[in-house]
Amino acid sequence: MLQIFALHMKERLSRTAFHRLLTESSIERQTKVQRFLKYEDAARSLVGDRLAREVIANRIGQSVNDIRFEVDPYGKPHLVDRKELICFNVSHSGDWIVCAIDVLPVGIDLERIKPIDIQIALPYFSKQERAELMSNPLEQRLAHFYELWTMKESFIKADGRGLSIPLHSFTVRKNGSSSQLIMEDKLSDFQLKQYVIDAAYKLAVCSKRGYFPKQVMMVELNSMLQIG
Repeated sequence: MLQIFALHMKERLSRTAFHRLLTESSIERQTKVQRFLKYEDAARSLVGDRLAREVIANRIGQSVNDIRFEVDPYGKPHLVDRKELICFNVSHSGDWIVCAIDVLPVGIDLERIKPIDIQIALPYFSKQERAELMSNPLEQRLAHFYELWTMKESFIKADGRGLSIPLHSFTVRKNGSSSQLIMEDKLSDFQLKQYVIDAAYKLAVCSKRGYFPKQVMMVELNSMLQIG
């Protein structure tokens, strides 16, 4: 069963909680976190890692401290020695962290909507996507850009081969909250769906399932960390 979770970091993560998460994380995660220049980026990385371990531990009935990740040659993380049990993916942007888990390949992407030069990004879209994007009224173009972008990124993550798949080599055809994925003029068996958790963000999930949950499950940071 595909499940999608979202955590809103409404307040800055305290130093106490930060150091607790850092201590409880793997050596690999600690090393990665210590490379961040900004505290907020390091905090999101730690909370995202903990969110994934929490939801996976609940799913498979293990202690969160027993959940450990390793990465494949493409950099995609999976459970150590338990790759067949669960597939998962994490994304974060701004104040939100999201996670999708399933027994089938899954990808999730979240982006905060902010002004960009769409012309610079156009080469990353297929010919059909560029035409659809630029046909939108100017005031709707930015939102449409992020809808397409998050769906494309969610597929890249679900497939697992990363940017070895050129973003312009496949097409997302929007159809309401659900959309089709076309590769080499054929419909892909991956499915796409958008969710709304915040009007200032775009969120997309990619899965091989023919159905998606109706809503995203919200997780409270304090409850997850059992703070206060």
